Amino acid sequence: MIEFYASWCTQCDLFVPTWNDLVSAAPLAIRFGEVDIMEERGVTTRFKVQQYPTLYLIDNGRAYEYTGMRELGDLLEFVNGGYKQEEGIVMPPPPFMLMVNLEKYASKMNEWMQAHPLVVAQSHQVSFVSQAERKNARFQRYMEDTHVVIPCLDSDPDVFYSSVFDGHGGRETADYVSQNLHLNLINAQNSGELQSTEECLEYAYYFTDMESKKGDMKNSGCTGVTVLVRNEDGKRVLYSANAGDSRAVLYSGGKATRISYDHKASDPAEEKRIVDLGGFVMNKRVLGILAVSRSFGDHSYKRYVTVRPFVQRVELSSDAEFVVLGCDGVFDVLQDEDVCRIVRENRQEGASCAERIVQEAVDQGSTDNITAVVVGLKPVEAWS
Repeated sequence: MIEFYASWCTQCDLFVPTWNDLVSAAPLAIRFGEVDIMEERGVTTRFKVQQYPTLYLIDNGRAYEYTGMRELGDLLEFVNGGYKQEEGIVMPPPPFMLMVNLEKYASKMNEWMQAHPLVVAQSHQVSFVSQAERKNARFQRYMEDTHVVIPCLDSDPDVFYSSVFDGHGGRETADYVSQNLHLNLINAQNSGELQSTEECLEYAYYFTDMESKKGDMKNSGCTGVTVLVRNEDGKRVLYSANAGDSRAVLYSGGKATRISYDHKASDPAEEKRIVDLGGFVMNKRVLGILAVSRSFGDHSYKRYVTVRPFVQRVELSSDAEFVVLGCDGVFDVLQDEDVCRIVRENRQEGASCAERIVQEAVDQGSTDNITAVVVGLKPVEAWS
């Protein structure tokens, strides 16, 4: 049984600080466009769905990015002088950044914590969830990944949902898909027109992609991987779906098993599909441009770059311990077995084991945005 917290905060199971402790700290800032401005310009009162804004500390006209773990101790250490170890950048003019009024911010955070009960949902299907993301600022100017964790899909404690989306060419498509895919999946399941969960997942991928064309997605796209864990006639079943090279790995019976398929232009089967449609692959890229051969968005290339997902159903045995979802920022530098080893070695840390994966990816030279979600399928005390 896992307890989740206020629905507006996607990270509060990892990051529940006493916000008043930050009131006396140096001024903080956040990137404009990474937040919803709900009251007045310059004061954020709510984060975007599934978006954790990049924090900067401002000192003498320079901005210092916080890249530490999402723990109160790390953040306090940073604002109390740790930032001086960083080089920082010249503070850009508005609207690139918005100054955060910490006193009002802390007051608002405390209002929310009181207004939203800490425990709002309990999943019967998973034992813990660990989630972490890193912009990887040394190599990336923007964070284009996003991820979703819904413990009780459609308010059903017997259905757990999680997805990771890796944007490219901007984060517009990744944001749209993260906010709508699960809703379209719920509608598909409730319609009664589709016979299986596999069909519902495929429909949700197609419909979400089609609807995204109506919005201002510009030229952006995103890969995606989804995991459902549900009860079916007394059996626990895991469904995975993916389009692109975001990946899911199941650890069960002492083995790491990939339950997704990397859709890349370099894959012979994908290259044949693209050529049969009249396209070509050059330098391992679709039309010499896209490295992935399936994705949401990328509507200029949709003739060749389908969103049709790879879908798999797995009946979970009593040996199933956890499943890891991640973007290519993880799996370009870490093997499936490496990721599972990291989780098992850090099992007692629970909520921070995803952060260990992200840090290892950085240490191994990842140059991309990095996101990892670890879903425990039974308590770590029962792992072999």
